[in-house]
Amino acid sequence: MESTSSSVGNSGMTIIGYSYGENSIPYKIQLPGKNITLKQLKSCLIKKGNFKYFFKHACNDFGTGVVFEEISDDNEVLPLWEGKVLCIIEPMDEKHRK
Repeated sequence: MESTSSSVGNSGMTIIGYSYGENSIPYKIQLPGKNITLKQLKSCLIKKGNFKYFFKHACNDFGTGVVFEEISDDNEVLPLWEGKVLCIIEPMDEKHRK
């Protein structure tokens, strides 16, 4: 597998890592462009349903330098973490949790 230092290179693609729950191994996809919206991400997901989407990004509000922020607006541009989109997807209702 080829290693790159930037997720948006000459190909103009953005690397997206996402997982269902905090403990699962992430999936990796690539989408064209830099300004990826939640709607674009949702269209590529293997599971369909009602989920909450949390994205990793830089934030010093809590002294940690990083947070996972929930995004629910389909038109919102997703934040980048070290040049990539990193997302944890959680079920909306408790009955779907393991």
